[in-house]
Amino acid sequence: MEPAPKPALLSLPLELLEAISKDLDEDDLLALRMTCNLLNTKARELHLDSIYNRRRVYFVPTSIENLLKIADSDMNTRVRQIVISSVTPYEFDPLDRETMDEKNWNIAEQALNVIHSEESYQFVESESRRLAEFDEAGPSLSMAFSKLPNLRTIEFERIPMDSSTGFQDFKRSELNLFYPAIGLSPGSRMVRGLEGESIFRPCWQVYEDPRFIPVVLYAAKLSDFPHLEIIKDCPPSRGIPLKWFNISSKTRAAYHRSFRNLRTLELTINYEKELSAGGGLMPYRTIQLNKLFCEWLEGFGSNLKTLRLYIFEQNGPAPMPFDLPTETGLPNLKSFILSSSVMSFENITKFLGHCKANLEVLKFSDCLFGDPNEDWFQLLQYLKRDFTKLQHFSYILFENYDAYKWIDDLSYVVPTCLTINGSLKKEKTECDIILGSRVISPNTYLGWRIEDKKFISAELEAHSDAAGFWGSMTEGSNSAETRAWHNHRFSYQRRRMNASY
Repeated sequence: MEPAPKPALLSLPLELLEAISKDLDEDDLLALRMTCNLLNTKARELHLDSIYNRRRVYFVPTSIENLLKIADSDMNTRVRQIVISSVTPYEFDPLDRETMDEKNWNIAEQALNVIHSEESYQFVESESRRLAEFDEAGPSLSMAFSKLPNLRTIEFERIPMDSSTGFQDFKRSELNLFYPAIGLSPGSRMVRGLEGESIFRPCWQVYEDPRFIPVVLYAAKLSDFPHLEIIKDCPPSRGIPLKWFNISSKTRAAYHRSFRNLRTLELTINYEKELSAGGGLMPYRTIQLNKLFCEWLEGFGSNLKTLRLYIFEQNGPAPMPFDLPTETGLPNLKSFILSSSVMSFENITKFLGHCKANLEVLKFSDCLFGDPNEDWFQLLQYLKRDFTKLQHFSYILFENYDAYKWIDDLSYVVPTCLTINGSLKKEKTECDIILGSRVISPNTYLGWRIEDKKFISAELEAHSDAAGFWGSMTEGSNSAETRAWHNHRFSYQRRRMNASY
């Protein structure tokens, strides 16, 4: 009996082809289209989407001008996501010949000869002279945004990440754009996966200019672009200076109009303390700027579903609480993540009160209360009582442990990490509790886990005071004395481990 014939590639249903295309780049799809007329027709839309759906933009004239060309073309409707990169395409780390075989080295060397040629050098020099100031880039980006009717996402890329290499490879089209002399024709490509410092790896120079993010937000505001749904920053970064929110009421109203349909906002706020001319702290000025940020956020935040705020301060959380908006709040918020902030219990409960009917996810990382024992306990009681849709709560303390060396002076007994998956009202909702000095994630920590099951609803109902509650949750093993003993033991273990290498 003859074996059944294998199904031909041509017989692939479109749905399966779409699934496969997620692992193919634009050149792979081009090669597929060139196979025959049938696949050319089937793969055409997938190929064009792979080119235009997600566009990466660099702060160099050629890249911004290229985006304008796309915006003026009939491909403009395909652009749905803009990724603003913070790296320069004109600096590469050196290649390490010792880590490559001869074939890969020859291919890489040929490309580098073109990149380092006189023609490329003159082009890059010309680009550098034309390099727009941040403020000048705003109108060009705004013009492009206004001509991209299906643009829904603006994302900031700090270090282009790739799951396998740690860095995003330059596409062939990007290499051609930034180095015209390289002349890679469609379908031709370098060998991927070069070990060592690859030519595909852009120098990860993060722009320290505080206008990097604001100029893009300004461009989005200028374009009066009501279709925008997602703005995502990517920490770590210095973020947006708090003083940037000191804008006129007219400008603030323009942001409110342009961002009125925003659903997801992820931002880093630079909470550097305002200093006087003599170098002294100006707390009242900082508080005033914090209020202006709250007004800015509340102006368009009524439709927000997801909010993540990372509060950047050079030496860990700022000593002053960072306040969140409490006038009208963000009533439709479903997910809120706050990182690296000192919190006021009164402010955080007022802020959460506005979204208690819809909030499903609440996470804190590196966030501190003035009275950790009492404030975290009261917050959990509040969440259990009023938040009917909440399905996930977690906090991780001391993620950046070096910034909290002073914390051992506090007489706290709260766990270092507490994770609750499920409703706080349900009897069978368990807690995951980690004690110790350093926690990176619930699965990466220096400490020890409470193994006995703890049911959050029963624990909150059984204790009316913070000391009794945390004593039961931690089984009495997170006192200052116990913590000091464990930290000493872990330090000894680390010293032994380091000495063994």
